Amino acid sequence: MTDVNLGSSSGFVDGRAIMQAFEQDLALARGNIERPSYRISECLTRLGADSAFIQKLVYALYDVGANHALTFQHRANRFETCASRGGRSGEAHSQGREAEPVQSLIGCCGWAGAQAQYFSQFSVIEIQSTFYDPPAAKVAARWRALAPPDFEFCLKAWQLITHPCSSPTYRRLRGFLSPERSQMCGFFQDTEEVWEAWKRTLEIAETVRASVILFQCPASFKATQGNIENLSRFFQKIGPQPFRLAWEPRGPWPCQVVRDLCAEHKLIHCVDPLTDRSQYGDAVYWRLHGKGSYSYHYTEEDLAQLQRLLYKAQAEDPAYILFNNVSMKSDAKRFMGLLGCRR
Repeated sequence: MTDVNLGSSSGFVDGRAIMQAFEQDLALARGNIERPSYRISECLTRLGADSAFIQKLVYALYDVGANHALTFQHRANRFETCASRGGRSGEAHSQGREAEPVQSLIGCCGWAGAQAQYFSQFSVIEIQSTFYDPPAAKVAARWRALAPPDFEFCLKAWQLITHPCSSPTYRRLRGFLSPERSQMCGFFQDTEEVWEAWKRTLEIAETVRASVILFQCPASFKATQGNIENLSRFFQKIGPQPFRLAWEPRGPWPCQVVRDLCAEHKLIHCVDPLTDRSQYGDAVYWRLHGKGSYSYHYTEEDLAQLQRLLYKAQAEDPAYILFNNVSMKSDAKRFMGLLGCRR
């Protein structure tokens, strides 16, 4: 592991001592890292780190540490990125130099073929079946067991949380939902049905040690006072989680409203970057739905534009870039090649 500049007269030290203290913090926190503990700060202070550097690096580290699916070495690699940029992995540190892109995790929305082949080609996936009707926990446990240790799972929250029963996606529910209960679903309503759907989603997320849970809303979920209150109440109740939470509003929501809600509840604003701009988030979470339709194939020019947008992204590591179009697998692999990424 490379040396780290502590931003003080102490100069460079071995970063492994810092990472070991950080790993002890994670073990003590037992998954609740809403507030950084003191062990890592004490370690940095003892090594003579500048106080401003400590504050920035601690928060960058705890963002990385929230992902329990990562191995020690994977977290250490990300720590080096944070440390080398003064605790801010998404900003250029030198004036006049273009920012380097945040670490990119590129994959597909769905398996796009055989699971074993997918694991060998990509480092992240966004699970789709959890949106339509979550699988049994034993199925999710098998996914995690078959995946490489550093493979990251993202997943879509069950549609009973976000979508009304009028959504055509409800046709894929395996169980029976009475007319009375179906009216209690969707739009983050404060109902037993929505909370049971969250428990099912949470069970799968914990089983696969998810990095991100995405809450995708339909275009019919508009920026009304009632919807805003329901969404706020929902995220207030679930509180801090050991994974990131992303929100993808599909309708015409005012930018300031999206920004305020995401800031209040620590949500990543998920967008298709070729059509919209993310308003908030400590990480990048992009979903590429195809220009105009799912059947769209991304051109070389499209991918070059996506690369430029990634270089300009002002966010902490990492950047989750998930393709969700008919040629998602080949487009994702082409973009990985453009960035020089490997599995």
